Amino acid sequence: AFQLAANGHSDREVARALNVAGYRTAGNQGNRLFSKDTVRGILTNRFYVGQLPSGENGSGPSSSRSRIMLGRWVSVSRPIIMQEL
Repeated sequence: AFQLAANGHSDREVARALNVAGYRTAGNQGNRLFSKDTVRGILTNRFYVGQLPSGENGSGPSSSRSRIMLGRWVSVSRPIIMQEL
């Protein structure tokens, strides 16, 4: 998907290629066809270039959940996809 996008293919074209190749989505509603919106979400997810959100506990009614502070990201040493791609 990343290489196709880097070569100039649209999100819709990438989704079509993944679906034709037999790939399906994962997660709560897994085993579905890829859509252009799903592809866009994957391509813009900073996780794949090795950046992870730095979680901090918030305060208030939902303080039991770890919250992600906007703008705080940490890099990992071995990303799945090179950022240049």
